[in-house]
Amino acid sequence: MKKLLSALCVVLVFGMSKQVYSQEQKDSASEVKTQQTTDTLISKKEEKNRNVMLNAENSTGPRNVNIGLPFRGDLVIAENGVPVVYYFYPTNPLAAWRKDNSLTKLGLLSFEEGALLYGKVGNPVRSFTRDASRKHQGYASIALTSNGTSRYDATFTGPLNKKGLGYIVSAYKNFDKGNGINYQYTDWYDNTSLGKIGIQQKYNKGSVKLIYKIVDSKIIMSNYVPLKNDGDGEFSELPTFDLGKDSYIPGSGLIPYRDAYGNAKVANLDDDKFSQSLSHNIYLVGDHQFDNGWDMEYTSLFQKMKGTMGVIFPLSTNIDPDANGGIGSQLTLNQLIPQADVTMSNSRLQFTKKIGTHRLRAGGQYQMFHREYETLTGMYTMTVEANPRIYTAQRTATGTVITYFDGTNAEEVLSSGNNGKVDDNQVNKAALYFSDDFSLGNRLDLGLGFRIEHQNYKETHDQFNSNEAAVESEFIEYEQKDKFNKVAVGNLVFKLTKNFGVIADGCYNSYWDIFWDSKRGPEGTPIPEDGNTYTRSTIPTDNEIVVTKYGAGVYFNIGSKLNLVSKITGIKKANVKSTETTLYNASAEASLGQMAGLAQLVRDDFGPELYDIQTLGWTTDIVANPFKNFNIHFLITLQNPQYKNYSLSYKFDATPTPYGVTVPAGEGSYNYSNNQVTQLSKVLLEIDPSYKFFQGKMKAWLSLRYFGKQYGNALNTVSYKPWWESFGGLDYNMSRNVILKFKVTNFLDQRGIKGDLVNSMQMDVAKAEQLKAVVASAIRPRQFELSVDFKF
Repeated sequence: MKKLLSALCVVLVFGMSKQVYSQEQKDSASEVKTQQTTDTLISKKEEKNRNVMLNAENSTGPRNVNIGLPFRGDLVIAENGVPVVYYFYPTNPLAAWRKDNSLTKLGLLSFEEGALLYGKVGNPVRSFTRDASRKHQGYASIALTSNGTSRYDATFTGPLNKKGLGYIVSAYKNFDKGNGINYQYTDWYDNTSLGKIGIQQKYNKGSVKLIYKIVDSKIIMSNYVPLKNDGDGEFSELPTFDLGKDSYIPGSGLIPYRDAYGNAKVANLDDDKFSQSLSHNIYLVGDHQFDNGWDMEYTSLFQKMKGTMGVIFPLSTNIDPDANGGIGSQLTLNQLIPQADVTMSNSRLQFTKKIGTHRLRAGGQYQMFHREYETLTGMYTMTVEANPRIYTAQRTATGTVITYFDGTNAEEVLSSGNNGKVDDNQVNKAALYFSDDFSLGNRLDLGLGFRIEHQNYKETHDQFNSNEAAVESEFIEYEQKDKFNKVAVGNLVFKLTKNFGVIADGCYNSYWDIFWDSKRGPEGTPIPEDGNTYTRSTIPTDNEIVVTKYGAGVYFNIGSKLNLVSKITGIKKANVKSTETTLYNASAEASLGQMAGLAQLVRDDFGPELYDIQTLGWTTDIVANPFKNFNIHFLITLQNPQYKNYSLSYKFDATPTPYGVTVPAGEGSYNYSNNQVTQLSKVLLEIDPSYKFFQGKMKAWLSLRYFGKQYGNALNTVSYKPWWESFGGLDYNMSRNVILKFKVTNFLDQRGIKGDLVNSMQMDVAKAEQLKAVVASAIRPRQFELSVDFKF
């Protein structure tokens, strides 16, 4: 089930090209200041103008930025130079980080910089803890929203003596109602407390800082909703479900599951065991200037976390709102990870020096990540309504008997199989990186960077069984030794005139992973081995994933009035592991007639399947100040994200069912190559105007994002119409120390869904036309927020 979570949660791209322009974002809603830099060498390490904290998904985390690849959950957030978690599974980065007043220098690293510093694919969000101040200072914020959310945040800094010793103390608390959903079993979508305390010693050549941070967080991760399928990309609300108020998670919060050995049990989603993530974090952060001109900075993080993750997956194509006398039928999977033991250490050391026209940088990073966790899963049917009820339906001679789940009859409502598993794995990585930004003459600027990373990985693997009653078996020990992850980046700026020139950049990023496979028959069907009657995943396979990105274009500046960059970009990701390879015997449906639904009972995993993603696009980015106090940022992207080398096939023998009907033998195949990648649009727009007035004390701003047509499945048979994400607000500087802010999210009041449809790999045109309803992620409804920032 881990592969399903990769479709949830994700991350981000663009270039580290060394350019002769600068575009600086002051905050998530402020105007973009520009400056002419034709005579200055600038190495572009960050992405500007992206309003990273204006998120249409939620109010607490950074948004995902388009990179031409679908988001797969691994959102990278760095604090003090290192990521706040190693990997999102099962350690949600928002359970270890929040944007609060203790942070400064919030920004978005370029695609290339993220690869060079961390070996990651995307645009990491970076932030830094405030320094201790020379005098006692305070920063505080209060935010209230129209749906009942409130946030409180305060940070204090100051001296402890006159010899450079100072302190940092911070506290953050939120009571977040999310999209205003009524979950019944809990009051809050996100209930998080964060505390931070630190001391800093400053001296003539640098400083050193020791910080302790604790985060206690309960976050609901499911955001699925049912909608009526009106065809042609149009969807509307079901009469039993209000998109702006209702939850599609069972209202009792009681969820049946099977553990690793097939035992049926019950989880309470409001219990700390299944909902609370608790992290303890210790940072050592410092910098030092040597007499020979070299500068050193270093960060070391040690983290202990109890991480939880719970997601309810209503299968997008197994929904019938009218079934069983009108209560509806929704086949549902759940994945629950009770508090997992996670230990992580991450250290980075970096040296920089300018020698002539060269800006040299050399550094190293060491990472250790160890996680022990149990995954609990289950499959059941629930009603199609707000706060649905889990039930089982038994056909009898006199009709259908409905039995609802009451928290005690888990075995009765759960399907067989779909058992949980346990995992214990550890990765150790040691990396070295180097970069040089330099000039050749007055017209040509170049940048080069390299990273080499040694990786060892060890896993204690549970031979996962998803088809029959689990039988206890020994775990498999596997070690992946002496693998090398590699990164190379380069960029170029050639100045043709004072204001016009050519830019180019490229990035190569390869890294190793593993997956587990079962023994396969000649047709690719998983088969039992060693005398067992069930299949087991016993074969480890090393897999090298390769991401290549390139871009070339032009820039044009007219002083501070206009900055324009237009580029053709391409990106390719090779050897991607398919997240859905469990197929059913669809070819048998026609011969079964009215019993066609029984064909879905005959299913197996025909993976792993590896494929490629390739996107070619054209992006134009404009920042303009046409008249005093007015600023606008405009970004347009035209792209063609496609699957490559991607197909799935199945073959089944005749299979009897518990209902006395045999599903006949069947086979089939599906080709997804050249189809549009799900989650991605071909046309994207970002428009960010702002205007200052009232003697510069008041600022009005908008942020609009347009997403063109998207598809919900890899066969491209279910589409979503284009939509806008819209934000707007007023910021009023009441004094030097008080700022009042009013913000509206989704002021256009867009309604609808987006994201992948779960269990839709076999949804061909005929099935899509018969689809009454679907389940997917919801667009955040309209919301108003009022906040006040204080300095004292």
